[in-house]
Amino acid sequence: MSRIKFSQLERLLMRELIYFNQANKYKELAKNAPNLYQWVFSNFYNILVPINLTLSISVIFLLSYIVYKSRRKII
Repeated sequence: MSRIKFSQLERLLMRELIYFNQANKYKELAKNAPNLYQWVFSNFYNILVPINLTLSISVIFLLSYIVYKSRRKII
């Protein structure tokens, strides 16, 4: 029984690691997709990615906190 659960965990970890490795494959900001990064040169990739990740996570936590402290009921 524990071997079955362990193999499921192994598959889950391997799948997530594969996606993590794929995320680091392309070091370009736009990849010809329409977004705000198309006006920024790819030279700034290493600078902008950590800044934007931090900003995005901060906004998510801020909005979560506002919703948590809100007195209105959310369905």
